[in-house]
Amino acid sequence: MEQFDSSGKEMYEDIVEELMEDASDLINPVGFWTEVRISHVSDEQIKLDEEVFSSRYLAEHLIGVEKAYAFVVSIGDKLWQHRTTMSDALEQYLFDAIMKTCLDRAFEETAREIVLQLPDKTGYYMDNPGHLSDDGNGWKLEDQKRFLSLLADQAQDSDASCLRIDHRDHFETSYSLSGIIYAKGMEPANCTLCPKPECSHRKAEFDGKALIRRLHGSAEADQ
Repeated sequence: MEQFDSSGKEMYEDIVEELMEDASDLINPVGFWTEVRISHVSDEQIKLDEEVFSSRYLAEHLIGVEKAYAFVVSIGDKLWQHRTTMSDALEQYLFDAIMKTCLDRAFEETAREIVLQLPDKTGYYMDNPGHLSDDGNGWKLEDQKRFLSLLADQAQDSDASCLRIDHRDHFETSYSLSGIIYAKGMEPANCTLCPKPECSHRKAEFDGKALIRRLHGSAEADQ
C-alpha cells in the first residue's frame, strides 16, 4: 500500500485485500545465486566462469573484480499466470503492485544473502542483462539466456520457471530479474547496507530496502 498516494489508499485497500486472498496460495517467489569467477579477455570481452561475453560495458565495470555473484529472482510462474487471466484494468494495475512487492522482497532476501559473502567497507554494485546506460552502452539482452546457464545447477533445486526465456530474450514469467552483484573499491562503512549481525561497530539497523535501492542505483549510474 506504500506504493500508492494517500488519496488512493482507502479506495484500493479493500480490492488489494481481495486480490491477496485470491492469490495467497500462488505466492511462491524464488531466488538463487552462485559465485562466478571473473576473467578479463580484452577491453571488449569478459569471462564469467567459462562463458565469454562481448561487452565493453561489462569489461569496464568489472575492472579489478575477481569474483561476482550471479543471481536470478522471480515471483514464480503461478502468480504471473494468474495475472494473465485478469481483464479489469484496475485489478491489473493493483495486481502489478502486488507482483512488484513480491519481486522486491525476493530480491531483498537474495541480495542480503549475497552481501553476506562480500568484504566489509566496499562498494556494492549490480549489472543486469538488458540494462542500457544513458549513452546506449550496456549489457545486451541477448546474453541473458547464456548468462542464466551459469545458474543451471541451482535451478535444479528450485522453481526453474524463472529461467525460461522467450524468442525476444525476455523472461516468460514477467517480474523476474537476473544479474550479477559484486564488490569494488573502498567506501565508508554504511550499516544500513550491511546485514552482517556480528559486526561490533554497528551504528544503525540494516535496511533491506536501502540495499536494493543502492544496487538498482549502481546499475543505473555510470561507474
